[in-house]
Amino acid sequence: METIAPLSPFWTGDPATDLDETRLLAKAVGGADPADPWLIYTTGAGRIPVVTPTALDPERPVTAAVWRTPWPYLPAEIWMRRPGEYAATYQCRMTVSLAAMGLIAADGEHAPWTADMGDTDETTAAELLAGRLGAAQSKAWEERRDRIAGLAAQTWPDGYPLDDLLAACTEMSAVTRAGSAVMSAHAALTDQANGDPKHAVATLQATKRLYPDLFDPQGMDPRSVAVWVRGHADQAAGMFDWLASAGLADPADVQTAREVLA
Repeated sequence: METIAPLSPFWTGDPATDLDETRLLAKAVGGADPADPWLIYTTGAGRIPVVTPTALDPERPVTAAVWRTPWPYLPAEIWMRRPGEYAATYQCRMTVSLAAMGLIAADGEHAPWTADMGDTDETTAAELLAGRLGAAQSKAWEERRDRIAGLAAQTWPDGYPLDDLLAACTEMSAVTRAGSAVMSAHAALTDQANGDPKHAVATLQATKRLYPDLFDPQGMDPRSVAVWVRGHADQAAGMFDWLASAGLADPADVQTAREVLA
């Protein structure tokens, strides 16, 4: 069986790997495993987990790894979650915003992740935290903060388009979650057919965890999952169609998805 490699930040087709990577991030943010939903959002609306501003509260422990990500340096107007903004919408908006600023690293061969802000040891991390809190002057903090602020100003010279992004990402998150659920279930079938039942089970478990409102086959056996995938294949094709129309996916992916899921 064939599948489409999830090399886009805007959808996921390998939720088991995504959740494993999120666990590593969660351990760097508060030492939580699984991820504390107050600190990290993982909703299945794209594959980039979102570190929230709450995670950088001074009383919470974080490791130096967090300071290598763009999250601590984002302007508040971009990073904060608005009242009434769904978690999936927020994750989608953050993904779109980081991508627009060039802060998602994707080389077409490996799964995308946030850009690396630079080497950070424990001493530098302490300096960055002091700079962020205003407790001490930090050249490292100012340089990274100003770099992100410059990218934001260059990307949105007329100001961050919050209302437009909220509206677009409310729709986009629903479309990508529905399509990603199908692609994830299909990936499990591919694992099973290709002789990797252990990963197939992990993928199905992760799919159920990420999409409890969407993934509801009659059973978790390959036949039941295959029936469910065929019955929802249009949702995956619709996701690629939506992303392609928004300039976030190759139009050829739409036809590929239809062929793979046929």
